[in-house]
Amino acid sequence: MKAFRIIYFGFSLLMFSACCISCGSNDDGGYYKEVKIDDIYYNIDSSSGFAEVTRNTATIGKNYYGDIIIPNSIKYKDNTYIVSSIGHGAFAGESGVISIRVPSSVEIIESGAISSCENLVSVTLHDGIKIINDGAFGYCWSLASITIPKSVSSISSGCFEHCKSLKSISIPNNIISIDSEAFWGCEALTKIEIGENVNIISRNAFTLCTQIKEVYCYAKSIPSTDETSFNSSSIKKATLYVPSGMINEYKSTSPWSGFKEIVALTNQ
Repeated sequence: MKAFRIIYFGFSLLMFSACCISCGSNDDGGYYKEVKIDDIYYNIDSSSGFAEVTRNTATIGKNYYGDIIIPNSIKYKDNTYIVSSIGHGAFAGESGVISIRVPSSVEIIESGAISSCENLVSVTLHDGIKIINDGAFGYCWSLASITIPKSVSSISSGCFEHCKSLKSISIPNNIISIDSEAFWGCEALTKIEIGENVNIISRNAFTLCTQIKEVYCYAKSIPSTDETSFNSSSIKKATLYVPSGMINEYKSTSPWSGFKEIVALTNQ
């Protein structure tokens, strides 16, 4: 099943690329495709006044290098456009990218937008972001840490899948759900903080996170949690910290009851 997901995602990117290649970089009315401005490619829509970060589909994997700083706005044909999104697969497979700074104007990071950037070590996100779609940062093997903005309410499916260098993650109080396989295979992850408003942790959310030592769960109502949400063998060696009045409830609810030790949070 896992192999199928990876193959399907790759096929989706291929179909997306094929579609864009057929369009070329020609202007189509007020919609301009793959316009390069200061070494970053954009799709620009003059009717909305927005621009989306994309890539040159003819040179996938060779578009971007080094430190990428995305601006809040760009100028094209004497007009100013707000950079509002990072498109599907925009940086996917760009192994030359070391860091990406996303501006506050960006509201959406599309599926696979920054995936498979194997040498990416740093991503800066701002509170303007509202949606981070499936697999956005999947397979970024060198990414060691990231802060989820408080404007995001859900960590999507496969969002950080196989980010094997990711050591810690904090989920702000705005987060209400952690979707399936969000952190699948984050084998260096040792500490997790789950915000007080999280009410759903889906299947395999933390599967193959084999080094977990501490989980801080601030939720005063136990989140709806799938039996496969945590790696059962890993949490047998980990400590779970929960609100003091909830210890017995967590101890009697699977899979939370599988933690080696469940103790009260000291700062609530």
